[in-house]
Amino acid sequence: MLSWNESGRTRMEPAGAFILSYPKEDQRDEAYQHVVVRSIPFVPGSRWDDAHWTEFDTRYETTRFPTDYLWGPGTREEARTWLERERPEGDTIDFTDRVFLVQDHQRLLPPMRPAVAAGLPEEERAGIWHAVRADFPDDAFSHVRGSADRSAGHARQPGDCSACSAELLGFGSYDEALRAAAAALGPIQAVQLPSVRLPLSPFWPQRP
Repeated sequence: MLSWNESGRTRMEPAGAFILSYPKEDQRDEAYQHVVVRSIPFVPGSRWDDAHWTEFDTRYETTRFPTDYLWGPGTREEARTWLERERPEGDTIDFTDRVFLVQDHQRLLPPMRPAVAAGLPEEERAGIWHAVRADFPDDAFSHVRGSADRSAGHARQPGDCSACSAELLGFGSYDEALRAAAAALGPIQAVQLPSVRLPLSPFWPQRP
């Protein structure tokens, strides 16, 4: 469970504990919005510490490890009702060698999952797109940003980059980048998610 209020306070709690707990409802809790996600728990100091969980965004890959949207936003009781009915289970995922699409339109935007990009409406497909294979979204973003500087040595043609831990799969129009991603992943099924994001964004501030 990811929760936030209008003052910008955020919190994460395990869904199982959320179902079992019945904290006293008060005005402070009622002011929170909640979303259910499948993600790696935030455990400070652990190997899997995802310090970017407070920047979760259904459109962009702004958390360090994959975070899947399941439900929300809504009130605490609505979230509890959904969890008790659906009982979503945990899963495992390989976070290495992921494929991201990075859009450069007026400014460089955070990476997207190819399935999310495939679901964009026509009017949001403008600009130059890059298909990049990397372990983490910030690696893909840094590669595309660095490739604008010829002296930095980042790969400007498809292939492994000698300057960073990324592989450029292709670039050009939206359709060209999506085809490059599909060549690496296989058929891409478009998804259209509700627009939800946590308000805190110190690492990815330039989101529209």
